Amino acid sequence: MTRGGFIAGATALGLACSAPAGAAGGLLDQDGRSFSLAALRGREVALFFGYTHCPDVCPTVLATLALVERRLGQAARLQVVFVTVDPRRDTASRIKRFVDQFDSRFLGVTGDAGALGTLYRSFGIWTARLPNPDGGGYLLAHASDVVLLDALGVARKSVPWNASTGEFTRDIQDIAS
Repeated sequence: MTRGGFIAGATALGLACSAPAGAAGGLLDQDGRSFSLAALRGREVALFFGYTHCPDVCPTVLATLALVERRLGQAARLQVVFVTVDPRRDTASRIKRFVDQFDSRFLGVTGDAGALGTLYRSFGIWTARLPNPDGGGYLLAHASDVVLLDALGVARKSVPWNASTGEFTRDIQDIAS
């Protein structure tokens, strides 16, 4: 994401977070309840956009974030949020099974096309559908950085998907201080 795109996303997030929880409508967590980023104020958030059929990057990122949570310990206020870029296949129940494989405290988010589209635009998220070379279905190329939000809901940093556990931990600690 370009610096301008990140700043635009952070500005849009600030506007979205000023609305009451659930006010935007259309977003649901993995349990089918209304979801809003504003409801997470007071916690640092690692926001990752991906999909459950992803063969490599998405599971790698979530596994790394699970290790980061363990490294930070119980005192951390980190909330990992996985937002689907494939709402056609990623139902709330499928997302729940997926994120629970990594950490049952992770939140998974899906929703209607309008609400997801607004969230994607806020953070400069792009996707491209690709044929699956193994046959059947499709794959999605997508923006894969993890956006770190501070406890006020302000996007502070975009971390490459392939950052190490140590780099993620340091970056999360930096935004928490």
